[in-house]
Parts: sequence; C-alpha cells; structure tokens
Amino acid sequence: MTVSILIVLPSCSQKNPIALVLLKDTSISGQNNEEFKTTTKKACKGITESISRGDELKVIQVNGEQDFFENLTPTNPTDAKKQCGAVRTTQKQGTLACPAVRTAHKIFQSSKKPGVLLVLIETNERESSCPQDWRTTVKNVIEKGGSVVILNATNNGGESFRLELETALDGLQVTYAHTDVEFVIKNAIQETRRKAEAKL
Repeated sequence: MTVSILIVLPSCSQKNPIALVLLKDTSISGQNNEEFKTTTKKACKGITESISRGDELKVIQVNGEQDFFENLTPTNPTDAKKQCGAVRTTQKQGTLACPAVRTAHKIFQSSKKPGVLLVLIETNERESSCPQDWRTTVKNVIEKGGSVVILNATNNGGESFRLELETALDGLQVTYAHTDVEFVIKNAIQETRRKAEAKL
C-alpha cells in the first residue's frame, strides 16, 4: 500500500508580509462612472488574488469627507475582497484626495512592513492641490522598499489632476497603469515581497 504525504511549505509571502493601502474613490461622480467601476472591480480582484495571511490592508474611501476609511488590519483573501468591494457613500460633495494621501503617509510611517500604495481616484474635486503631500508620501513608500501604482481610472479622469500627480511625482519610480490593471497590481505586490526577502 502506498501512502502519499502532502507537505505544505510556508510561502515566502507569509515570511514577508506587506502593508497595502488603497486610496479608493467612492464619490458620487466616481460611482456614476461605469468605466471607473469596472476598473475598481479589476483592482480588487488583483488585490484579493495577491494578498496573503499576515498582510495588512487599509481602504481609504476618498469622497467628500475629510477622513473616511477602514482601519489597517491583518487580512486574508476573503476579508480583503469584502473590504475592497465595500462602498461607503456620503452626501457631501467632492473627492478630497489630499486628506487621504496624508492619512496614507501616517500609516506607512507607523508600519514596519514594506508598503504598496494603490491610487484609484477618478479625479479630485473641491480641493486645492497638495503636490508636496503626494511627493512626501510616495517617496517614503519607495525608500522603505515599497511600490506605488497610479491606476488608469486616475488617468482617465480630470486631466488637471493627472497632470498634478505626474508633476508632483516627477523623477520617482511610480507605475502608471493604463491597462492590465490586475497584472500591474500583482506585479507591484510581488516585487515588494521580493525586495523584503532580499533584505533578510
């Protein structure tokens, strides 16, 4: 009689957990845009299929509220799918990206894990630009071995917002994902894990 023994080896991703922050547009204008909603679903699928136990996820809902987000908590694929797909709306007009990116900066500063910042904002509305906040946050993520992806929903939104971001982040290693959203997200997460492993 032959007995087969299945040995499950821990994956390197479990040894190298990451902190993932998604800036997600849940404004009225974003929710009324079918193309944007399709991109959001693809982004959430990419996150869900890449996340591992031990990772931390925070979804910052970007809308007319100053600070509208979920706490950074350990997650698994099932929890990540629920968290990423949830939409908390508000009656307040606007898409306030600046408070969201400042909150992201605080998260990455306090976390010991390498970070992945995903920006899924159609366009900013009813706020002044904050280029230094964007540059400081992104630079902090990259210097700690993390990755930053500006998703195509941003690039298909208000041209002025896209130009603001590209100008603010000029010279920094940022990925602008116009197509293949799922692949780009998975690659950013995988690359961040690889960098963490190389430091061990």
